[in-house]
Amino acid sequence: KALWVFVTLLALFCNMAHVTILTMQYLRYPYEQVSRVEVDEIAFPSVTVCNIQPISTSSAKAALNNSSTKFSQWNNTTNFFFKYLMNYTGNNPKTRLLYERLRGPRGFYENIGDEVSYIGHQPKDFILSCLYSMQPCTVENFTQIESATYYNCYTFNGGNISKEKLVTQMTGPQAGLSLIHYLE
Repeated sequence: KALWVFVTLLALFCNMAHVTILTMQYLRYPYEQVSRVEVDEIAFPSVTVCNIQPISTSSAKAALNNSSTKFSQWNNTTNFFFKYLMNYTGNNPKTRLLYERLRGPRGFYENIGDEVSYIGHQPKDFILSCLYSMQPCTVENFTQIESATYYNCYTFNGGNISKEKLVTQMTGPQAGLSLIHYLE
């Protein structure tokens, strides 16, 4: 009888110890997180950059000094027109608004045609530095597009249908596009 009492008490003690350990472990709320990252290639997006000032100061000065350019002719015509209207109507707010519309970027764009690409910012002057995936890129990696608001804009990884689009497997600044622009 004593042996059975001893074995029963020993089994009871071991069960109580085991239940206590399991309860303490449960109350600590342990968890195991399994993450799996699947690396897949994704298309790098097209990035278009424009200068908020559509007319390049140096290009505009060169075009104004050449009287055969449409830019110079349009500038002289609007100046003459404005002086005539000011003499005729006085300092009228409507006249000033019309003058500003004609002399603004959209007025030039609509009236000087293809010459906007010459007075807009040129890629070699506008894009000073380019890195894609920590590798140097050049202005040849950009396609020029024209905008009525910003004149010359440049698209990286787009615009040229014949070129293969870039893909990336990573995210973050090291895998992205880094540009330094000269804004005048």
